[in-house]
Amino acid sequence: MNVNNRIVPVLAAVFICLSGTFYLLVCRPGPHMDKSAASEELFIREDEPSAVPPAEDSANKRAEVYAHICGAVNTPGVYGLSEGDRVERLIEAAGGLTPEAAGDYVNRAALISDGQKVYIPTAEEVKKEAGGPGLHETGEAGGESTDSGRLDLNTASLEALMELPGIGQAKAQSIISYRQEHQGFKNTEELMNIEGIKEGIYDKIRDLIIIN
Repeated sequence: MNVNNRIVPVLAAVFICLSGTFYLLVCRPGPHMDKSAASEELFIREDEPSAVPPAEDSANKRAEVYAHICGAVNTPGVYGLSEGDRVERLIEAAGGLTPEAAGDYVNRAALISDGQKVYIPTAEEVKKEAGGPGLHETGEAGGESTDSGRLDLNTASLEALMELPGIGQAKAQSIISYRQEHQGFKNTEELMNIEGIKEGIYDKIRDLIIIN
């Protein structure tokens, strides 16, 4: 065989070996590159912000209020309720009305406010307050106003009390609860013993009220 014919296959084999070595050393990523890439990917993932948990539905968490109920209920006391609850819910929390209760005397649809006090009278108490001897001897059965035109705190209805400046439904109910618990007002200044009624409100209504 010709010498040239022998050299060509040898050179071809050498070229193939060198090309393979070059690919392995340069073009193909080595193990150290895989580890580096994996570390970089892990680093990036660790730096990514974690998913923020969804905020709680505030509509399902209403502020808690506390109210005191006493009188003709099965379990008088202080109860925690949700903001927006009404007197009816407070009565249920107190175990319901007793058989002697005058359930229709109190506005059971009224909203409960924090710190409110609700008194549930008996039917007998309501009967005595409306007229005749008993809780309040006013000289005129069931009278709300006097000859002077002033409102008698010991006989005024919830609606009449609410017409006074600065007296809303909750304060009017507190006035009625106070007079029932204390066997009537002895003087008009006692109004300031009721939570939410201070000197400012009293000065506005002092000439509109009276005690008979």
